[in-house]
Amino acid sequence: MAAPTQGVAAGFTTLPGLCVGTQPGTGPSFPQGSTLSRVKFFNNSSTITPAATATVTAAEQTFAVTGIGANDILIGWTLQTPNVTNLVTISNMRVSSAGNIGITFVNQTAGSLTFPAITAGNLIFLVMSVDTY
Repeated sequence: MAAPTQGVAAGFTTLPGLCVGTQPGTGPSFPQGSTLSRVKFFNNSSTITPAATATVTAAEQTFAVTGIGANDILIGWTLQTPNVTNLVTISNMRVSSAGNIGITFVNQTAGSLTFPAITAGNLIFLVMSVDTY
């Protein structure tokens, strides 16, 4: 694998075909010279049961996902549940700490709503690991 190089814009690390922002406030930060070494897939090994989301609110809730590290970066996800119809949406997901992801639920309606439970194995995460040297 090619070594990371400083990109055209200050604060960006580039690898062939990849550019990861490390500017404060733009997402995960890691030291220049880090190696983006592995891409891993995870899924929820148990059912995720969200709490209610208050009216006109975006709120993050955290859930356990075995194997995700504190320095991992969640770069993609897919939800394989066909019957999500209650007007609460998922706007963001992130690795919040080792073994945990944060999911932000958005409710734009006039009343409190709850996102349906996500059955084990139906939420798949694509995670990039960062090794710091």
